[in-house]
Amino acid sequence: MNPERLCRSGLGKAYKKKALQNPMVKDEYDALQPEYDEKQLTISTRDYFNN
Repeated sequence: MNPERLCRSGLGKAYKKKALQNPMVKDEYDALQPEYDEKQLTISTRDYFNN
């Protein structure tokens, strides 16, 4: 299935919710959060200064 279609249909959110019920998946997901936060800050800063 096309990833874009998966997101638009809401199946991605349902899959994420189900996957995060697994404690091992949840731990890995939570461990990656600081990295995603840093990337989002970099993107937001870039967008701020480019507009």
